[in-house]
Amino acid sequence: MEQLAQLGMGIFALFIAYLIVKEIVSFRKKGENGNDLKEVVKNNTRAMEALTTCVHDIKESQIRVDQKLDELLRR
Repeated sequence: MEQLAQLGMGIFALFIAYLIVKEIVSFRKKGENGNDLKEVVKNNTRAMEALTTCVHDIKESQIRVDQKLDELLRR
């Protein structure tokens, strides 16, 4: 009976060790994904800056077109 209890305690200790190792590995993977997330944010920021510049250029172009149309309508 005592050997069965020791076996149970050994299995329980192995299970706890497994959970600890699993959490450590999971934490490291999250850290790596955090770096990926930083890269995604950087890329999205660059894309948003490019999009903002593009929209600004379109607005300026639209203003020029509107001015030309107003000029043509005055004639």
